[in-house]
Amino acid sequence: MMVIFNEGDPGTDRFKKEIEDLPAVGNSSISSAVPGRDYNPEADTWWVRIGNSKGELQRINIDFYRVDEDFLQLYKIGCWRKRLLQSVSG
Repeated sequence: MMVIFNEGDPGTDRFKKEIEDLPAVGNSSISSAVPGRDYNPEADTWWVRIGNSKGELQRINIDFYRVDEDFLQLYKIGCWRKRLLQSVSG
């Protein structure tokens, strides 16, 4: 895995295409962070309030990632989501 910081670079899509054209590269994706790692905590965290089971509001932080269309497949997140939906729906 190679991680390159490129926040806001207008050449990102062209760079991704050039990387994908390399024979040794199997998959690629553009995102603001790698799952489980936080590279920009100020920009990638939102503080929100949600209600708990007692009806009280609690402050929590939510991390978010800006991702391209290949991100979910590359990290096999879609497979996890499908299993989760199957377990919830019975």
